[in-house]
Amino acid sequence: MHPRIHRLLPAADQCVETAAARLTRASPAPVTQPCLNPRCTTGRDIGWPGLGRPGYFCSRACREAYKHERAELLQDIAVLEASLARPGGTYNDRRLVESEFAKRRWAFQRYSFDPSGVGS
Repeated sequence: MHPRIHRLLPAADQCVETAAARLTRASPAPVTQPCLNPRCTTGRDIGWPGLGRPGYFCSRACREAYKHERAELLQDIAVLEASLARPGGTYNDRRLVESEFAKRRWAFQRYSFDPSGVGS
């Protein structure tokens, strides 16, 4: 197991020449990544392209499903946040809304990448 490049390149040595020389001793960057859609069922990895932009999704269907769920979560979060900003409601109702708000924010962490303008 090779060390990561940040461990081989202290601040005093950070320049292109030294980085290039030490990259040969560092652990390589991954050349494949899983599909960014948390609900992807294909299990296919996306490889680093020889040319062009890197892909983020294994298919158009996964990209569209991701975009849809991301948009839905953003709307849910906004509505619940606005509801909590207003006074009123019973203690139990407020706790329920707070809990659902927290769950949706937690779920959104898997959808933080904004795929606008990128292909599969």
